[in-house]
Amino acid sequence: MADIDNDGLLDYLLSTTCESENKKETVLSAYSHQGKLLWVLNDIDLLLTNKAEIDGLPGLCAPGIEVADVDLDGSNEVVYLSHHNEIIIRNGLDGQLKRTIDVGQPSSYFFSRSFTLIENIFKTNIKAGRKAWNKKPERWSHFQIVNLIGEGDNEIILQADPVPFNWLRALSLDDGKILWETDQYHGLRHGGFKAFDIDLDGFDEVLGGNWINNDGTVAPDWHYKKSYGHLDALVCGDIVPTTDGLEWIVLEEGAYKPNRTTNKEDRTILMNSKGVMFYASYFGWEPQNAAIGEFDTTHAGLEIWCRSRFDSLQKPWIIGSDGKILANWEMSDVKPDHWSDAGVEFIFTIDWDGSGRSFCAAKERHTDGKICIFDPMTGEFLKWWEEKASRIFVADVSGDPREEIIALNSDENELRVYWNEINPAKVRTNRLWAKNYYKRQKMNYNYYSP
Repeated sequence: MADIDNDGLLDYLLSTTCESENKKETVLSAYSHQGKLLWVLNDIDLLLTNKAEIDGLPGLCAPGIEVADVDLDGSNEVVYLSHHNEIIIRNGLDGQLKRTIDVGQPSSYFFSRSFTLIENIFKTNIKAGRKAWNKKPERWSHFQIVNLIGEGDNEIILQADPVPFNWLRALSLDDGKILWETDQYHGLRHGGFKAFDIDLDGFDEVLGGNWINNDGTVAPDWHYKKSYGHLDALVCGDIVPTTDGLEWIVLEEGAYKPNRTTNKEDRTILMNSKGVMFYASYFGWEPQNAAIGEFDTTHAGLEIWCRSRFDSLQKPWIIGSDGKILANWEMSDVKPDHWSDAGVEFIFTIDWDGSGRSFCAAKERHTDGKICIFDPMTGEFLKWWEEKASRIFVADVSGDPREEIIALNSDENELRVYWNEINPAKVRTNRLWAKNYYKRQKMNYNYYSP
């Protein structure tokens, strides 16, 4: 979502890879706010992947493209990576090529420190593991447009394959000059890094199991220590408003260890720029996906909803900003008739009614199916629609400034926008896009961290 035709309204960009007649083709298209086709580029060199841990980044359902005014001329550009270590910059208005920056191959850093750990975790898939992980970084595969020097979104951070994706390089989009690089990032297993302005100083930092400052220095005396597992997801926001700056959560999937009292203990971890604020666990279950929001206005700060990893009939729980379990429920008790037992996926926090309270939007899991809005505290399905949605996205696109659900209908090849038709008595006056962490989350997401 971005304004690419300079009319002040948000437009739609879609990237996809399709196969026909034994040919794999990547297509990028742009549509106006009203749905008019602005331009389409067929068979372009745009890097998109499926499973990050096998195919490399950007990973499952990540967009592969970003939009920003990278040359600071007042109009937005579309940016993506090619398969050949190139940054491609196109004019947002017509899709025409503006510039290509050849960034070369990553440094020949060898990830031997990580391979023993990966070998232990992936015993059942060691053949694929050796192919994917026991090698040097070969390509830049994921990126985020950032503001590192305070002059606007005209820097970029690149991330290299393979797992554990800890090699980053920052450079200027003006001249391609390298600003810094590091191999000390502790990121996600299934997706790329995320950058937000966590200390509200006007510069973006890289977040994960540690954090990296805008100048490339790794935070000293960091409290969180790597477990025998990995991190699945990351979400950032003003979770604890009584502290300075922002916080972020990471979801940790622990490794199986036969000598432990419980075979596995997975955790939800809240962090800020000073370190870990709490570790929270619910029966040792894996949270896998999470959403944060003002789900219960009677509690201080935001609440953290954790989906749970059950293959069917999920059993979510909710954690308060103090780390205490506030509620739990079971999908079998709340889902509508004919809703898939597999539960929900693509779970977004949504400001649906402008009341100040947040809800969650999602689609049926593992199928092109229905979409819904539900109450994360109780599981009640407040509204749901018959759909054939292969993807959904949630963002403030109408400008009122509540959020809408954008669903990609696979049967009709249509983008369908669902909005709240009820005019509330009171609604926020500030648009969510004004917040750095909202804009950054919408620019850079994946299946595990919408």
